[in-house]
Amino acid sequence: MYHISIYFDKKTEQIMQNYINQVAKASGNTFMLDGNIPPHITVVGFEAKDEEKVLEVFENNIESIESGQIYFASLGVFKGKVIYVQSILNEYLHNISVKIHDIYTGVEDIRFNPYYDTFGWIPHLSIGKHLDEIQMEEAFKCLVKKFVPMEAQITKIGIAKTNPHRDIKVYEL
Repeated sequence: MYHISIYFDKKTEQIMQNYINQVAKASGNTFMLDGNIPPHITVVGFEAKDEEKVLEVFENNIESIESGQIYFASLGVFKGKVIYVQSILNEYLHNISVKIHDIYTGVEDIRFNPYYDTFGWIPHLSIGKHLDEIQMEEAFKCLVKKFVPMEAQITKIGIAKTNPHRDIKVYEL
């Protein structure tokens, strides 16, 4: 699986990494730390056979991607196993999702992940993953005390492989 993800200014990155570190300590679940998963929001996920083609298509279209601002507004949970900080879906996030989908639509052997569909996507930054029930309770107790809504600047975009996480290429915006 490939992910196209957006990354943040240094201040936001430090705050979100601190949340990840504190949740790992409080819950005892170190999946995010063990996997060296940086703070990010995945915009599009897809399966592809040809990594060179994935990179070529992206590199040929990188100039159409711009920096922007988002607002982290709340906390959330997926399937009781993932705790995250949620961003409001604003015009910037919607447009970047549409652009990335458009870039890869029609590329042979690309199968989009429906969780990142343009109109079915929940922009989020995972803080803890693969949590059991007790770990989730501890993670939530920790994060609800620490989390403060905030604006963030998107400064980079990158392509990564998942399971395990591996950044392939990250571009400054």
